[in-house]
Amino acid sequence: MEISSTNTSIYSFVSTSQTTSNNQNTSSAFNTLVNTQNQETTTTTEKPSRIIAFIDKHNGFSSLSPTDEKIFRSILSDDKFTMEEANSLSYEQIQKIDKFLLGGDTTNVSPNEIPIVNVTDNKIGAMIKATQMTDNTNFNKSLFKTVQTIDDNIERMDFFDRLSDTLGFNDNTEATRAIIARTNDAELKKKYLPQDDNWKIKWL
Repeated sequence: MEISSTNTSIYSFVSTSQTTSNNQNTSSAFNTLVNTQNQETTTTTEKPSRIIAFIDKHNGFSSLSPTDEKIFRSILSDDKFTMEEANSLSYEQIQKIDKFLLGGDTTNVSPNEIPIVNVTDNKIGAMIKATQMTDNTNFNKSLFKTVQTIDDNIERMDFFDRLSDTLGFNDNTEATRAIIARTNDAELKKKYLPQDDNWKIKWL
């Protein structure tokens, strides 16, 4: 009876150990399967960037260097352009990326077809505007640095308003003024252009 009892005890121990081991193996295999399926689901359901797909469709990155293309693709991969990303770019790159926020080097495409990039901070628009403000690169670069120091939106808008008045028709961002300034229509110029020649900035 003692031998039988011992055998029964050993059998129970081995049986229990095997069951526990099998349960652990099954649980481990199940967890691995679930994790794999979750990873596959995450991979397959991740939406590609709409703006990058659009630019690629029209071969819009063709004007960029390989380095700038890699940087711009990374920035636009989530269809957003953040202040942190803007601050990571040089003056020249900010100048270039404006075009890619609007679809890249595309022609004969309706603006309604171009996916929207979410520019997350108004200051980014001001930085881009600074790179295009005049035909003078040195002035624009100085303005760009100044704009980066103005965090208040109202203060920044007021600054641009006063600057635009001072620049007169040197302000390239004023579309109507720019068109008038470039026209050969003497009557139009007489009507809208200042009669005082002092409005024109003498670049150093």
